[in-house]
Amino acid sequence: MKPHEQIILCAGALLALAVFSAHSADPLLGISPVGSNVVMTFSGRLQASARVEGPFTNVLGATSPYVWSPVNHSRQFWRSRMGGMTFSAGGDFTLALKHDGSLWGWGGNHFRQLGIGEDRDIVPEPTRVVGDDWAAVACGSSHTVAIKTDGSLWECGGGLINQPTRVGTERGWVALAAGIGHNMVLKGDGSLWGWGGNVHGELGLGNLDYALQPTQVGADTDWKTLACGLYFTLAIKTDGTLWAWGDNDGFGNGPVNFVSTNVPTRFGTSSDWATVACGFRPQGISGFLRGYALGIKTDGSLWGWGYNHYGQLGNGTFDNSNQPVRVGTDTNWAVVSCGHYHTTALKTDGTLWAWGSNGSGELGIGTTGGTNNSPVQVGTEKDWTAVSCGFGHTVALKQEGSLWWWGASSATRTNHNRPLLINADTNWDR
Repeated sequence: MKPHEQIILCAGALLALAVFSAHSADPLLGISPVGSNVVMTFSGRLQASARVEGPFTNVLGATSPYVWSPVNHSRQFWRSRMGGMTFSAGGDFTLALKHDGSLWGWGGNHFRQLGIGEDRDIVPEPTRVVGDDWAAVACGSSHTVAIKTDGSLWECGGGLINQPTRVGTERGWVALAAGIGHNMVLKGDGSLWGWGGNVHGELGLGNLDYALQPTQVGADTDWKTLACGLYFTLAIKTDGTLWAWGDNDGFGNGPVNFVSTNVPTRFGTSSDWATVACGFRPQGISGFLRGYALGIKTDGSLWGWGYNHYGQLGNGTFDNSNQPVRVGTDTNWAVVSCGHYHTTALKTDGTLWAWGSNGSGELGIGTTGGTNNSPVQVGTEKDWTAVSCGFGHTVALKQEGSLWWWGASSATRTNHNRPLLINADTNWDR
């Protein structure tokens, strides 16, 4: 029996489970062989409802379609982590999950964003976060939000809370994203919610009022994936359309160029977006254009728009753009992550690429300083499975479960321009 035939058989049980628990007439899972690879298409509801492990992968909360290579990634597997990230790089700190559901944090802790129950400003080594049964995590500039396996929502940081505190009483949260001061979270029913800062309408609630608790964005229940920038939010619906709201000072949202909006606004006319990531300049730095974003389409092509002074769009120029510009001609991009001025992305072959500012060695290419306006490969390895950019550092996961970092370090005060193993553990969650 061929690998993709085995996958199709095993996927049948998963599909039955997903259909039972999701309310949608649309096909939830499609699997087809393409050469030596297997291409899977699925909806956000499938990721939300699946609670079993199988022989295929959902690395980085991958969005549909996902190209899986049985040859190159035979040890990968679907791990239903509620459609969320299993590790996240924040301003100058990082949080990461282990297989046992424990959550660990290290780096800067000036705002108590690590959630370790201590008031240390710097935590140089991974330290366990208070609580257990964690499922997904997202880091902002000075705060952290997370979901537990029971679907409950938690947060810490912001200078007030040194351990995770429950947000509301509802459950059913499945994916989340954090910006400078606002948060967005997705429910298993496809509804989208936001809370926190809203001075530019970044919550998408139709007003500019701060929200203390998660508040639903409109009435739509077809949201699939989301990303938060400085004062703006991007999200993709299950039909592949891209939507934007909040401060539009530089990132451009199609027909409403440079006009901010406090409700979700359609970004262009394309309906083939698969995933998106937001980057932003540090708050308080002068300059007109500050936001930028990159997105991957269903054909595996990569596109960027917004502020590009450091080449972080990766299109070979330093020109800002209020419309998507393509990054090269490759069609095997799988995941993208944005920092302040640098971008990293994974290809389906397991290689890792970086571009943009390299002032602290955050590109991981063995040099420090300067900029790159086109993708440069990080080393020669082909076993990377996940990546996340912080303000000036990068964290990435390898297939065997080891976690690596490079760039600026508030914990050790020493920058590194090549991937450095965090510790000997190989049980970081995929």
